[in-house]
Amino acid sequence: MPRPSLPRASDGPRTNDGIARPSTQRAVRAPSRRSRGQALVEFAIVLPVFLLVLSGVLDFGFLLYGRMTAINAIKEVAQCGSTGQCTVDSAGNSISWSAMQAKAIAIGTADGLTVTPTFTCEAQVGTSPITWTTCNPAPGALMSSLGGPVPGDAVLVTATYQYQTFFPLLFGTKIPVTVSNQMVIFPPPPPN
Repeated sequence: MPRPSLPRASDGPRTNDGIARPSTQRAVRAPSRRSRGQALVEFAIVLPVFLLVLSGVLDFGFLLYGRMTAINAIKEVAQCGSTGQCTVDSAGNSISWSAMQAKAIAIGTADGLTVTPTFTCEAQVGTSPITWTTCNPAPGALMSSLGGPVPGDAVLVTATYQYQTFFPLLFGTKIPVTVSNQMVIFPPPPPN
């Protein structure tokens, strides 16, 4: 009767009972030419879709960034037009509606606004509910006079700009973006 051979280390991992079991791992083979071609075809199909999604995300991100920059600049313009340095001159006297616009646009341009905003005077009508109507001051009307906007009225500033896309095939070459902000006019500060 032949004698059983002892398990060798190369026969496979040993279990707790000391018996070697055959390995369940298969030998790793080099990829065939056929599977390499398959990976190339899959890559060629997925790459354009991935680039299309990536370019859409980038364009949308830049659009939002540009919109937020315009919103912040318009907010500065509206705030300047309703109170502070844009409603009075250096002596503390009330300035005209058109001079306020020029000062406010200069503030907005320094903050990144690249288009000229439009200004509208809004007068409050009623208290519950509050509604607004256009008060149309003359360009020379003072900011604190009865002929122009008075404290309690509002300055509505609106700007529209054309966002230039990076990838015109997706969304077209330009997307119009409109931003606006409304601020209530406060009484001018007393002269120093």
